[in-house]
Amino acid sequence: MSSPVTLPPPQLLTEENLPYDDDEPSDSQDADLQVDLLASILYLTPHGRQSCICASQFVYYEPAPPRHPLPPRRLSPDLCVVLNTAPRLRKSWVRWAEGGRLPAFVVELLSERTEARDLGEKKNIYEGWAELQDYVLYDPIDGRLEAWHRVRGQFVPVQADAAGRYRLVSLDLWLVRWDGTYRGFDREWLRLADQNGRLLPTPEELATQESERRADAEAQHREAHDRRGMAEAHAREEAARRVAAEARTVEAEAHAREEAHQRAVAEARAREEADQRAVAEARAVDAEARLVEVERQLAELQARLSGVGPD
Repeated sequence: MSSPVTLPPPQLLTEENLPYDDDEPSDSQDADLQVDLLASILYLTPHGRQSCICASQFVYYEPAPPRHPLPPRRLSPDLCVVLNTAPRLRKSWVRWAEGGRLPAFVVELLSERTEARDLGEKKNIYEGWAELQDYVLYDPIDGRLEAWHRVRGQFVPVQADAAGRYRLVSLDLWLVRWDGTYRGFDREWLRLADQNGRLLPTPEELATQESERRADAEAQHREAHDRRGMAEAHAREEAARRVAAEARTVEAEAHAREEAHQRAVAEARAREEADQRAVAEARAVDAEARLVEVERQLAELQARLSGVGPD
Protein backbone atom coordinates (compact mmCIF):
# COMPACT_ATOMS: atom_id res chain seq x y z
CA MET A 1 0.00 0.00 0.00
CA SER A 2 1.40 3.36 -1.06
CA SER A 3 1.98 6.03 1.52
CA PRO A 4 -0.20 9.21 1.48
CA VAL A 5 1.07 12.12 -0.59
CA THR A 6 2.49 14.82 1.65
CA LEU A 7 1.64 18.34 0.46
CA PRO A 8 2.96 21.62 1.85
CA PRO A 9 0.55 23.89 3.74
CA PRO A 10 -1.82 25.86 1.47
CA GLN A 11 0.02 29.11 2.18
CA LEU A 12 3.15 27.52 0.68
CA LEU A 13 1.40 26.19 -2.44
CA THR A 14 2.08 28.64 -5.28
CA GLU A 15 2.33 28.59 -9.02
CA GLU A 16 5.98 27.64 -8.59
CA ASN A 17 5.32 24.32 -6.83
CA LEU A 18 1.87 23.39 -8.17
CA PRO A 19 1.32 21.53 -11.46
CA TYR A 20 0.48 23.89 -14.31
CA ASP A 21 0.12 21.51 -17.24
CA ASP A 22 -2.05 18.39 -17.41
CA ASP A 23 -0.54 17.33 -20.79
CA GLU A 24 -4.03 16.89 -22.24
CA PRO A 25 -4.17 17.61 -25.98
CA SER A 26 -6.37 20.41 -27.26
CA ASP A 27 -9.79 19.34 -28.50
CA SER A 28 -9.42 21.13 -31.83
CA GLN A 29 -7.44 23.75 -33.69
CA ASP A 30 -10.67 25.73 -33.96
CA ALA A 31 -10.80 26.02 -30.17
CA ASP A 32 -7.15 27.07 -29.94
CA LEU A 33 -7.60 29.75 -32.60
CA GLN A 34 -10.81 31.02 -30.99
CA VAL A 35 -9.11 31.38 -27.62
CA ASP A 36 -6.12 33.06 -29.27
CA LEU A 37 -8.42 35.49 -31.08
CA LEU A 38 -10.28 36.59 -27.95
CA ALA A 39 -7.13 36.75 -25.81
CA SER A 40 -5.19 38.78 -28.39
CA ILE A 41 -8.04 41.31 -28.55
CA LEU A 42 -8.32 41.51 -24.76
CA TYR A 43 -4.59 42.22 -24.44
CA LEU A 44 -5.10 45.39 -26.50
CA THR A 45 -7.86 46.71 -24.24
CA PRO A 46 -7.39 48.35 -20.82
CA HIS A 47 -7.97 44.86 -19.38
CA GLY A 48 -4.65 43.85 -20.90
CA ARG A 49 -2.95 46.42 -18.68
CA GLN A 50 -5.12 46.09 -15.58
CA SER A 51 -6.14 42.41 -15.46
CA CYS A 52 -4.78 38.90 -15.67
CA ILE A 53 -5.81 37.08 -18.85
CA CYS A 54 -5.38 33.31 -18.62
CA ALA A 55 -5.73 30.94 -21.57
CA SER A 56 -5.99 27.20 -20.78
CA GLN A 57 -4.19 27.66 -17.47
CA PHE A 58 -5.03 26.07 -14.16
CA VAL A 59 -7.10 28.11 -11.75
CA TYR A 60 -6.55 26.74 -8.25
CA TYR A 61 -9.68 27.81 -6.45
CA GLU A 62 -9.71 25.78 -3.24
CA PRO A 63 -6.93 24.23 -1.17
CA ALA A 64 -7.33 20.65 -0.05
CA PRO A 65 -8.42 20.06 3.55
CA PRO A 66 -5.59 19.55 6.05
CA ARG A 67 -3.87 16.18 5.73
CA HIS A 68 -5.84 15.46 2.55
CA PRO A 69 -3.85 13.29 0.13
CA LEU A 70 -5.20 15.01 -2.99
CA PRO A 71 -3.91 18.27 -4.51
CA PRO A 72 -5.92 21.50 -4.31
CA ARG A 73 -9.02 21.78 -6.44
CA ARG A 74 -8.52 23.33 -9.80
CA LEU A 75 -10.17 24.03 -13.15
CA SER A 76 -8.64 24.93 -16.47
CA PRO A 77 -10.91 27.43 -18.27
CA ASP A 78 -10.21 27.86 -21.95
CA LEU A 79 -10.14 31.61 -21.29
CA CYS A 80 -10.67 33.67 -18.16
CA VAL A 81 -10.03 37.21 -16.93
CA VAL A 82 -9.26 38.26 -13.36
CA LEU A 83 -9.97 41.98 -13.09
CA ASN A 84 -7.88 44.67 -11.45
CA THR A 85 -4.72 42.73 -10.80
CA ALA A 86 -1.11 42.91 -11.92
CA PRO A 87 -0.90 41.60 -15.52
CA ARG A 88 2.31 39.60 -15.06
CA LEU A 89 3.08 36.22 -16.61
CA ARG A 90 1.82 33.38 -14.46
CA LYS A 91 2.13 29.63 -14.75
CA SER A 92 -1.31 29.29 -13.15
CA TRP A 93 -3.73 31.27 -11.02
CA VAL A 94 -3.58 30.34 -7.34
CA ARG A 95 -6.46 31.92 -5.49
CA TRP A 96 -4.95 32.00 -1.99
CA ALA A 97 -1.69 33.43 -3.37
CA GLU A 98 -3.62 36.22 -5.15
CA GLY A 99 -5.57 37.67 -2.25
CA GLY A 100 -8.51 35.28 -2.67
CA ARG A 101 -9.32 36.64 -6.16
CA LEU A 102 -11.09 34.56 -8.85
CA PRO A 103 -11.97 35.27 -12.49
CA ALA A 104 -14.87 37.57 -13.36
CA PHE A 105 -15.19 36.26 -16.93
CA VAL A 106 -14.85 32.69 -18.23
CA VAL A 107 -15.18 31.17 -21.70
CA GLU A 108 -15.33 27.43 -22.31
CA LEU A 109 -15.10 25.99 -25.83
CA LEU A 110 -17.48 23.06 -26.17
CA SER A 111 -16.55 19.72 -27.65
CA GLU A 112 -18.04 16.24 -27.48
CA ARG A 113 -15.50 15.38 -24.81
CA THR A 114 -16.12 18.41 -22.57
CA GLU A 115 -19.77 19.38 -23.19
CA ALA A 116 -21.31 17.38 -20.32
CA ARG A 117 -18.78 18.66 -17.78
CA ASP A 118 -18.87 22.27 -19.06
CA LEU A 119 -22.67 22.35 -18.74
CA GLY A 120 -22.79 20.37 -15.51
CA GLU A 121 -20.00 20.10 -12.96
CA LYS A 122 -17.92 23.05 -14.14
CA LYS A 123 -20.93 25.34 -14.50
CA ASN A 124 -21.97 24.51 -10.93
CA ILE A 125 -18.45 25.21 -9.65
CA TYR A 126 -18.28 28.50 -11.57
CA GLU A 127 -21.65 29.52 -10.18
CA GLY A 128 -20.11 29.15 -6.72
CA TRP A 129 -17.41 31.70 -7.56
CA ALA A 130 -18.95 34.95 -6.34
CA GLU A 131 -16.64 37.07 -8.48
CA LEU A 132 -17.53 35.29 -11.73
CA GLN A 133 -20.05 37.56 -13.47
CA ASP A 134 -20.13 36.18 -17.02
CA TYR A 135 -19.88 32.54 -18.14
CA VAL A 136 -19.86 31.77 -21.87
CA LEU A 137 -20.03 28.41 -23.67
CA TYR A 138 -19.29 28.28 -27.40
CA ASP A 139 -18.99 25.41 -29.84
CA PRO A 140 -16.58 26.55 -32.59
CA ILE A 141 -17.75 23.70 -34.83
CA ASP A 142 -21.53 24.22 -34.98
CA GLY A 143 -21.68 27.81 -33.62
CA ARG A 144 -23.73 26.99 -30.54
CA LEU A 145 -23.49 29.82 -28.03
CA GLU A 146 -24.84 30.01 -24.48
CA ALA A 147 -24.11 32.67 -21.89
CA TRP A 148 -24.98 33.34 -18.28
CA HIS A 149 -24.70 36.42 -16.09
CA ARG A 150 -24.80 36.48 -12.31
CA VAL A 151 -27.92 38.05 -10.87
CA ARG A 152 -28.39 38.06 -7.09
CA GLY A 153 -25.82 35.31 -6.69
CA GLN A 154 -27.15 32.95 -9.38
CA PHE A 155 -26.45 32.39 -13.07
CA VAL A 156 -29.22 33.69 -15.31
CA PRO A 157 -29.21 32.92 -19.07
CA VAL A 158 -28.29 35.90 -21.24
CA GLN A 159 -30.27 36.50 -24.42
CA ALA A 160 -28.79 38.18 -27.46
CA ASP A 161 -30.07 41.66 -28.26
CA ALA A 162 -31.70 42.63 -31.56
CA ALA A 163 -28.28 42.86 -33.19
CA GLY A 164 -27.30 39.37 -31.99
CA ARG A 165 -24.88 40.68 -29.36
CA TYR A 166 -24.33 39.37 -25.84
CA ARG A 167 -23.63 41.88 -23.09
CA LEU A 168 -20.56 41.14 -20.93
CA VAL A 169 -21.14 43.17 -17.79
CA SER A 170 -17.83 42.14 -16.24
CA LEU A 171 -15.81 43.57 -19.13
CA ASP A 172 -18.24 46.33 -20.17
CA LEU A 173 -18.06 44.93 -23.69
CA TRP A 174 -20.21 43.06 -26.20
CA LEU A 175 -19.65 39.49 -27.39
CA VAL A 176 -20.57 39.18 -31.08
CA ARG A 177 -20.51 36.64 -33.88
CA TRP A 178 -18.29 37.59 -36.77
CA ASP A 179 -17.92 35.97 -40.18
CA GLY A 180 -14.38 36.59 -41.35
CA THR A 181 -10.86 35.33 -41.76
CA TYR A 182 -8.48 34.81 -38.86
CA ARG A 183 -5.06 33.22 -39.27
CA GLY A 184 -6.06 32.06 -42.74
CA PHE A 185 -9.33 30.39 -41.67
CA ASP A 186 -12.59 31.81 -43.01
CA ARG A 187 -15.53 30.95 -40.73
CA GLU A 188 -17.63 32.27 -37.86
CA TRP A 189 -15.71 33.54 -34.84
CA LEU A 190 -16.54 35.13 -31.53
CA ARG A 191 -15.28 38.70 -31.30
CA LEU A 192 -15.47 41.51 -28.76
CA ALA A 193 -17.04 44.89 -29.49
CA ASP A 194 -17.01 48.19 -27.61
CA GLN A 195 -20.01 49.91 -26.02
CA ASN A 196 -21.01 51.33 -29.41
CA GLY A 197 -20.90 47.93 -31.07
CA ARG A 198 -17.67 48.53 -32.98
CA LEU A 199 -15.42 45.49 -33.29
CA LEU A 200 -12.26 45.70 -31.22
CA PRO A 201 -9.25 45.09 -33.48
CA THR A 202 -6.87 42.16 -33.41
CA PRO A 203 -3.12 42.91 -33.33
CA GLU A 204 -2.98 42.19 -37.07
CA GLU A 205 -5.89 44.51 -37.80
CA LEU A 206 -4.39 47.17 -35.56
CA ALA A 207 -1.08 46.87 -37.42
CA THR A 208 -2.93 47.12 -40.74
CA GLN A 209 -4.86 50.16 -39.51
CA GLU A 210 -1.63 51.75 -38.32
CA SER A 211 0.05 50.97 -41.65
CA GLU A 212 -2.91 52.46 -43.53
CA ARG A 213 -2.88 55.47 -41.19
CA ARG A 214 0.82 55.99 -41.85
CA ALA A 215 0.28 55.54 -45.59
CA ASP A 216 -2.58 58.07 -45.50
CA ALA A 217 -0.46 60.46 -43.44
CA GLU A 218 2.44 60.07 -45.87
CA ALA A 219 0.11 60.58 -48.83
CA GLN A 220 -1.32 63.68 -47.17
CA HIS A 221 2.22 64.87 -46.43
CA ARG A 222 3.22 64.34 -50.07
CA GLU A 223 0.05 66.05 -51.24
CA ALA A 224 0.69 68.96 -48.89
CA HIS A 225 4.32 69.07 -50.08
CA ASP A 226 3.15 69.10 -53.70
CA ARG A 227 0.61 71.82 -52.91
CA ARG A 228 3.33 73.86 -51.21
CA GLY A 229 5.60 73.34 -54.19
CA MET A 230 2.86 74.43 -56.58
CA ALA A 231 2.03 77.40 -54.36
CA GLU A 232 5.71 78.38 -54.19
CA ALA A 233 6.06 78.02 -57.97
CA HIS A 234 2.90 80.09 -58.44
CA ALA A 235 4.25 82.67 -56.00
CA ARG A 236 7.56 82.79 -57.88
CA GLU A 237 5.66 83.17 -61.15
CA GLU A 238 3.54 85.94 -59.67
CA ALA A 239 6.66 87.62 -58.30
CA ALA A 240 8.30 87.38 -61.73
CA ARG A 241 5.20 88.87 -63.32
CA ARG A 242 5.20 91.68 -60.75
CA VAL A 243 8.91 92.34 -61.39
CA ALA A 244 8.29 92.36 -65.16
CA ALA A 245 5.31 94.67 -64.70
CA GLU A 246 7.35 96.97 -62.47
CA ALA A 247 10.17 96.95 -65.04
CA ARG A 248 7.67 97.81 -67.77
CA THR A 249 6.29 100.58 -65.56
CA VAL A 250 9.78 101.94 -64.93
CA GLU A 251 10.55 101.73 -68.64
CA ALA A 252 7.28 103.44 -69.52
CA GLU A 253 7.96 106.16 -66.98
CA ALA A 254 11.48 106.63 -68.36
CA HIS A 255 10.06 106.73 -71.90
CA ALA A 256 7.45 109.25 -70.77
CA ARG A 257 10.13 111.37 -69.14
CA GLU A 258 12.23 111.15 -72.33
CA GLU A 259 9.24 112.16 -74.45
CA ALA A 260 8.49 115.01 -72.02
CA HIS A 261 12.13 116.10 -72.24
CA GLN A 262 12.06 115.93 -76.01
CA ARG A 263 8.82 117.90 -76.05
CA ALA A 264 10.38 120.48 -73.73
CA VAL A 265 13.43 120.70 -75.99
CA ALA A 266 11.19 121.01 -79.06
CA GLU A 267 9.11 123.68 -77.35
CA ALA A 268 12.29 125.53 -76.34
CA ARG A 269 13.51 125.33 -79.93
CA ALA A 270 10.13 126.47 -81.15
CA ARG A 271 10.21 129.41 -78.75
CA GLU A 272 13.79 130.20 -79.79
CA GLU A 273 12.84 130.02 -83.46
CA ALA A 274 9.79 132.18 -82.76
CA ASP A 275 12.03 134.67 -81.01
CA GLN A 276 14.45 134.58 -83.92
CA ARG A 277 11.57 135.07 -86.36
CA ALA A 278 10.30 137.95 -84.27
CA VAL A 279 13.77 139.53 -84.24
CA ALA A 280 14.09 138.97 -88.00
CA GLU A 281 10.65 140.40 -88.58
CA ALA A 282 11.50 143.36 -86.37
CA ARG A 283 14.72 143.83 -88.31
CA ALA A 284 12.83 143.56 -91.59
CA VAL A 285 10.30 146.13 -90.42
CA ASP A 286 13.13 148.37 -89.25
CA ALA A 287 14.98 147.88 -92.56
CA GLU A 288 11.81 148.59 -94.50
CA ALA A 289 11.23 151.70 -92.40
CA ARG A 290 14.80 152.86 -93.08
CA LEU A 291 14.33 152.09 -96.76
CA VAL A 292 11.15 154.15 -96.80
CA GLU A 293 12.99 156.95 -95.02
CA VAL A 294 15.84 156.77 -97.52
CA GLU A 295 13.40 156.78 -100.41
CA ARG A 296 11.64 159.78 -98.84
CA GLN A 297 14.90 161.60 -98.36
CA LEU A 298 15.93 160.73 -101.91
CA ALA A 299 12.64 162.01 -103.24
CA GLU A 300 13.06 165.21 -101.34
CA LEU A 301 16.57 165.57 -102.68
CA GLN A 302 15.40 164.95 -106.22
CA ALA A 303 12.64 167.46 -105.70
CA ARG A 304 15.08 170.08 -104.54
CA LEU A 305 17.40 169.32 -107.35
CA SER A 306 14.70 169.60 -109.92
CA GLY A 307 13.63 172.97 -108.58
CA VAL A 308 16.97 174.62 -109.23
CA GLY A 309 17.37 175.45 -112.96
CA PRO A 310 20.49 176.57 -114.84
CA ASP A 311 21.21 180.25 -115.02
